[in-house]
Amino acid sequence: MTKNGTQILSDNGANETQETLMDSDQNDDPTQTPKQRSEAQSDNLVTSAPNEDEEEEKIEVGHYSANRKFKDRLVARLLCRWWYVFPDWPPSDFDYNGELSKRKLKLFKIEEFENQENVDSNGYGKVYELSAFPGVFRDYTGQAHDLRPLEGKPCYNNFVKYSEAKLLELVETAINNQLKILENSTFDEAVTIRLLKEVCLLQITHAL
Repeated sequence: MTKNGTQILSDNGANETQETLMDSDQNDDPTQTPKQRSEAQSDNLVTSAPNEDEEEEKIEVGHYSANRKFKDRLVARLLCRWWYVFPDWPPSDFDYNGELSKRKLKLFKIEEFENQENVDSNGYGKVYELSAFPGVFRDYTGQAHDLRPLEGKPCYNNFVKYSEAKLLELVETAINNQLKILENSTFDEAVTIRLLKEVCLLQITHAL
């Protein structure tokens, strides 16, 4: 934050404090005893406290919902560890040239990208591949082009097509493979291992 920005924050903070003090002075009745003033302030705090139901509703938003069906819970557990049971995605040897050509995009290495024409004489726009997301390319306008194959994509829409029995099998296999890696970890993974085993047991119990 710049010096000016810090000053603005300080001024705002000072103004808010001053307004609070002014409000407090206005609410005080000079005829009240100190005890009565204290009780009145307590009443104000109680009436301004947030409604518990509203707080619970806010906490619920964006978090795990207990209303999920068993199948949805299995899909969620598979999505967060799919790489322990499925091959890498996208495939490391996938050829993107066909899709690039179809979209009139020309691939350059990132160190060459800035020195190339935005659009060449054949109408091909320059792109480079995002190192963290193989198969995703960014063009000169900043737009991302996701050319990763749909086949084998680890996503909800694909996983939900499996039966509950198949999902249960996949999740158990993924957790067992995850446990093998954790057991050989150089770090203390005892808590994680225990929790994963409990998850497995709960799923088996539910399936029975």
